[in-house]
Amino acid sequence: MAHPSNQYSVGGVSYPRPFKIRRLGHFGFNVADISAGIDFYGRLLGFRITDERDLSKIPGREEVAKKLADPRIVFMSNGADHHAFLLAHKTLGAIFGDDAVSKDITVNQITWQVGSMDEVFHAADYFRDRDVEIRRVGRDMPGSNWHTYIRDPDGHTVELYYGMEQIGWNSRSKPVEMYYRGFREAPALPQISEAEEIRDALSKGIDIHSGYAVRDIGEGDHVVEGVRLKRPFKITNIGPMSLFVADVGASTDFYTEVMGFTVTETVTWRGHRCVFLRNGAEHHSLSLMPKALRAELGLNPDTSVASMGMQVG
Repeated sequence: MAHPSNQYSVGGVSYPRPFKIRRLGHFGFNVADISAGIDFYGRLLGFRITDERDLSKIPGREEVAKKLADPRIVFMSNGADHHAFLLAHKTLGAIFGDDAVSKDITVNQITWQVGSMDEVFHAADYFRDRDVEIRRVGRDMPGSNWHTYIRDPDGHTVELYYGMEQIGWNSRSKPVEMYYRGFREAPALPQISEAEEIRDALSKGIDIHSGYAVRDIGEGDHVVEGVRLKRPFKITNIGPMSLFVADVGASTDFYTEVMGFTVTETVTWRGHRCVFLRNGAEHHSLSLMPKALRAELGLNPDTSVASMGMQVG
């Protein structure tokens, strides 16, 4: 709830916006070859495949699927969260309207976790009041995360979310039959708990253990600090994210004034201003670099992503 001073109570603490970002939650790439992406991120880096959706086989999505070179969306994770990463074909950008903003958007979502459902949906009102474009509000399936999607000044899809399906010992995601709990608009609050959802599904005769069987497609055999793994490392966290933007100043204003990031450091390299921002204690969670640096760094001239950090441990 907002106070007269335009402050909001977030978990009993006063903030200048009705949400507080806790961490980078997940992200996704639009790629030229999904199978090659699965091989790189799955086999090489160790992200497990937790779900696959073929839009051509989803009722109501058939026409959309015909416009895609590859209709698959592949969800992947390095931990218990249903997904930390997802892959889609680059033709998805035209379907989602990204190409209308910029044809070099190669990230299909950058997702930041907040601390409650109230924060997710109060954020939607906050964004509307500031004329920030809202993509959609509701709850994703698969994944079960409650969300508000917006665009940043460069057209990147930015998501605030709360709640994420957890994949346990049985290594199964939620079955499609439980997707009736998805929402395409802001839900009435309060909502039922995850435990109540499970009980409701069981009462409907749904086999809650019939979901997608999680796969690790690695084949190696390495001992890592006394534990046998398929690779000589284990990704334990994702981030920071680094983006190429058209206007570093405008993007910095958006992420600080609208999203609540703090500028940690600004550097100039070869005459180009780069800004590092944080939403926690680490030096940076996000960095912004001018698109002109792509050529100087020898990177793809058609990408909006400079780098994606991955922590091992």
